[in-house]
Amino acid sequence: MGDSGRDASRDDGISFIVTVGATDRKCVITRDALKSLCLDDSDEIQPKAIFWENEDRIYRVARRLINAGAWDSPLILEPRYFSERLSQ
Repeated sequence: MGDSGRDASRDDGISFIVTVGATDRKCVITRDALKSLCLDDSDEIQPKAIFWENEDRIYRVARRLINAGAWDSPLILEPRYFSERLSQ
């Protein structure tokens, strides 16, 4: 993706920056949301690997939420935002 400013892994997920228009927004995808994106049912997940494998989808969902008026800072991406209905 063309966005810059990706942050390191955090205990509560992965933080990253999304640029929408001329504005940078800090976002965090929770571990539960990452786990929901993982095809492996194992309890042991690799958050960074899941993030990179799903990076386009994660950024797309974050942009959609921001464009829809989500103003939380940081914007927290939870599993519910990755249902088929919202992320197609």
